[in-house]
Amino acid sequence: MKRGRIYRRRLATSAIGLVLVLSGIPSEAGESPSRGTTPAIDRFESVFDAVAASLSPETAVVAFGELHQRTTTARSRSTLSVFTSEVLPPLAPRLSHLVVETWMTTGKCGEVEKAAVAEVETKTERPHHVESELVVLLTRAKSLGVSPQILSIDCASYQDMIGAGGGGGGAKPALDFEKTLAITTQALSKKILAVLDEREKTPHEGAQGGSSGSARPAARTRRLVAVYGGALHNDLLPDPELAAYSFASQVERRVPGGYVEIDLFLPALIDASAKLLAREPWFRVYRADRPPKGWQGVLRLTRAPGSYVIVPSRAAVAAGGSR
Repeated sequence: MKRGRIYRRRLATSAIGLVLVLSGIPSEAGESPSRGTTPAIDRFESVFDAVAASLSPETAVVAFGELHQRTTTARSRSTLSVFTSEVLPPLAPRLSHLVVETWMTTGKCGEVEKAAVAEVETKTERPHHVESELVVLLTRAKSLGVSPQILSIDCASYQDMIGAGGGGGGAKPALDFEKTLAITTQALSKKILAVLDEREKTPHEGAQGGSSGSARPAARTRRLVAVYGGALHNDLLPDPELAAYSFASQVERRVPGGYVEIDLFLPALIDASAKLLAREPWFRVYRADRPPKGWQGVLRLTRAPGSYVIVPSRAAVAAGGSR
């Protein structure tokens, strides 16, 4: 981590086929037909209980999506901190890898890298504390025996992010949102598929021979890959216009029936994106069936098989942050 700055993509501000506030992608697309049904709603005592109930023995990849925090919501607790403290530790015994939607700048791409990073930071308004929270997440994963994985962005991709601008050419750099989203999606998909290939080479239960006591517990039980990033990229049933920005279909083909999408949304961030979320079936159910003030439980809305929205109550978020 000392070679460069941890840098996080922060373009996705909404989930489930919704449009990015900062992009030029049209926002009037209708609901995905697959998500037009009324979601089922369940209550749990903790975020992890809701996560665990969403996984099966066949789950090979679980992709967590968040509503990215911006400077306007910087005072509220971040989804990243909830995941790091309340989901990762109890889930770790099942995890082999954690892929995180971030990368580390190296300086090897010169001015074009500087220009691209500066443009994204300016346009996406990310709070300063996000970088340190990412370091905490990656460090915590490693300490729990989970292999943390970040993305690789090459020089050509940096150039594509800002087009002809930057790189010392004299033209002012301008972020191309659609290309940046596509680059991020491709990098995520490439990393997840590479991790799955690596995991298949790791001995698992029954592969080492001998008695069960002779096999290493980590090798026998850590068969699940987790992904953490923006809720746009993990979309199992995306709006057709935004399908190119989700890695879910590629991963699902690699692990048929073994992919689960979990969007972890906090109430404060839902409120900040309410206008964008208003047309989503799960949002209408959430608003209509919210528990009373002070309840410290967690809601899970099932949009479709393998596709969930988990929302801890405000009291649960506050209680978790005080521990």
